[in-house]
This record gives sequence, structure tokens and C-alpha cells, in this order.
Amino acid sequence: MKIFATITLISIPLGILAQPSSNAASITKDFICFGFVPTLNGGIGPGLSTENGHSVVTSSGNTKLICNFDVPDDLEPTTATHASGFHCNTFLGQTTDSTMVANPGGKAVLTCEIKHA
Repeated sequence: MKIFATITLISIPLGILAQPSSNAASITKDFICFGFVPTLNGGIGPGLSTENGHSVVTSSGNTKLICNFDVPDDLEPTTATHASGFHCNTFLGQTTDSTMVANPGGKAVLTCEIKHA
């Protein structure tokens, strides 16, 4: 049975999304973002949140969302863990081009992308 999880970001007035002008990109920083600590088999584990979100939206409609997390000591994995292909919401919509990585050093990174060919 495959478990589906949606990672949602919430843009609160900490960061303002500007519309990109022609051939420009808009960058949004410091928004609230939710992720998780991946399980050893690549599943969805305990939830995390951060205000360290970073999003780039290009005029061509591509976007990349990166969120950096500090993992609490009691949730730190004993080895690096990785999950991918889960549903992730960006400022331009939902994607499954997603990865979540956590390491024993107490750091985790969420990356979600929408790319147009």
C-alpha cells in the first residue's frame, strides 16, 4: 500500500511573491514550509516545520522550492534518509518532482520542482 502525503507551504507576510516580468524570476524567502523526516525505507515519517523556505519562479513558468529544516534531536535519523515522488505544493501548483532528505547531523532539506519543457 503506497502512502500519499502532500507537503504544503504557507506563505505568510514573511515573504512576498512578486509576479516575474519578462525574462525575470521572482524570489520568495522566509515563508513557513512543512516537511517530514523520511523513514529508512523512504516513507513519510514525523512532520517538521520551518520558516526557512526559498522559492524561485521564472517567467517561463518553472519553479523550484527549497526548505531547510533543523531536525529535533529525538527525530534525528541514525543514517541519512531519503524520500521522493510525494505530492508537494508550490506557488505554481502541485508536483511529484520532490525529494526530502534528512541526515544524522540534524538537518533536512525539501526540494520540489515544476519544469516546463
